[in-house]
Amino acid sequence: MDKIVLATGNRHKYREMRQEFEKHDLELISLFDIDLELQRPESGNSYLENARIKADEAYEKTGQPSLADDSGLEVEALSGAPGIHSSRWAGEDADAADRNRFLLEKLAGLEPEERTARYVCEMVLVDDGEQLFHSRGICKGRISMEPRGERGFGYDPIFEVKEADWKTFGELPPRVKNWLSHRALALNKMLSLIRKQINGERS
Repeated sequence: MDKIVLATGNRHKYREMRQEFEKHDLELISLFDIDLELQRPESGNSYLENARIKADEAYEKTGQPSLADDSGLEVEALSGAPGIHSSRWAGEDADAADRNRFLLEKLAGLEPEERTARYVCEMVLVDDGEQLFHSRGICKGRISMEPRGERGFGYDPIFEVKEADWKTFGELPPRVKNWLSHRALALNKMLSLIRKQINGERS
């Protein structure tokens, strides 16, 4: 359990999470380190189902405890869209800038108080072919009027949070984002579960 495979092809996500694992003296293995690419489509009907699909495939191909998450942005004015379709909402070939632009167009004319949104992250750890742990993190905020900031990835330049004086995730230094974000909240819960498991095995 000291070494865990992160089932994602997102390098930004890996860098964010690796830093937190190192604080707990745990090694997070990237798919890039082992030259592995996940092939199964994320065909689940929920964040948890999609996370489980990725974790299961990584475990089956490596035999190592495998961690995966699925995240999405839910906008209240759009009835919770894009949700689990966040990465494909603007089209299969759209990049992050395209997705941000598409979302801003959908919200054109709405005032800040009408642009409430939340980031959701579901995380799952699979070992021995079974779901060992599950955690969830939610970060509430709103969609900005325009992109701001060069940090982060995905919808970060247009997601702003009250706790950071309405700065976007794209404007925040990593140490602040890693305290506030949906993924950070889910990861902290997951790391607590992992440490308890390890301590129990060693006692």
